[in-house]
Order: sequence, then structure tokens, then C-alpha cells
Amino acid sequence: MTQKETLKRVSLVAIVLVLIGQFTYHSHISPVIQAISFQEEKISTLRGRLDQVRGLSGEEVSLDGKVKGKEAELKDLRALIPSEKNIPSLISYFHDATTRHGVLGNSIGFEEVRGGEYGVLFVDLSLYGSYEKLMEFKREIKKTPTRLMVVESFTLSRAEKGLLMNITVRVFTQE
Repeated sequence: MTQKETLKRVSLVAIVLVLIGQFTYHSHISPVIQAISFQEEKISTLRGRLDQVRGLSGEEVSLDGKVKGKEAELKDLRALIPSEKNIPSLISYFHDATTRHGVLGNSIGFEEVRGGEYGVLFVDLSLYGSYEKLMEFKREIKKTPTRLMVVESFTLSRAEKGLLMNITVRVFTQE
């Protein structure tokens, strides 16, 4: 084989290799590079959206916390004004308060006044005890944080067992 023939063969092999390389690049490598580029763009777009969602999610969590806080405040406010169904718990409250202050309950009466969105329940209590214990009871009623109650009137008079206090408490109720 002559040098010319060898050169032709080497050139031909080189051309074939270049053609195979170009074919391989265009048929296999180029599509993969394009797919990689496309996926990178998609990932970048998704990361942007994820950052937006995280921002919104944080805002949602913040708003959700605010809503729950306001719902809790509303529940607390509604608890201050019991519904008619809560009258037995109101009686229980007065009983517990008399027990806490060492006051003896003599009688309890109710008078209901309706009208508007809220009703008013007048609770008349007749109690026996020492001056100090009766005043402690009255202060608790005035300052109770669990119900909206107002001491409407009270009187003190002597009794066999110390003092007798007649007290009228106005309790607001929901219709």
C-alpha cells in the first residue's frame, strides 16, 4: 500500500468518524442537552413558584393564626353572656361562690327581661354571713371575668346568724 492509498484510507476513516460523531451528537447528545436545558428551566420556574407559595403559605399560616385568635376572643366574649341553656351553670356559679366565701345561701330567684339581641336576667339572692364574707362575695360578683354581671342593688340587715344580704345581680344573656 502506497502512501497515497494509506492517506486516502485514513482520510476516509476520519471522515467516517466525523460523520459518526456528528450523527451521534445530533441524534443522541444534542437532544439530551436540550432536555437538560429544558428541565433546568422548568426547575427554575418551579423554584420561583415554590418561593411564592412559601410566602403565601407563611401569610396563610399568619392569617390562620389571626382567625383562630379572633375566634377565641369571640368565644370568650360569648362566654361572658351566657345563653338561656347556661342558667343551670349560673346557679352552680353562685353556689360555688357562696361556698368559697363561707356565705350561706337562703334563696335564689330569677326574673327575665327580653328585648333586642340580648336578654337580661335579674338574679335575686338572699345570703347569710359576716360582713367581711358578704362583701367578699359581692366583690367577686362585680369583678368576675367569666360572666357579664352587674350588681344592681344590695341591702344588709341584722339576722340571727350575723347579717342578711339581699342582692340583685343583672346578668346578660343571649337570646
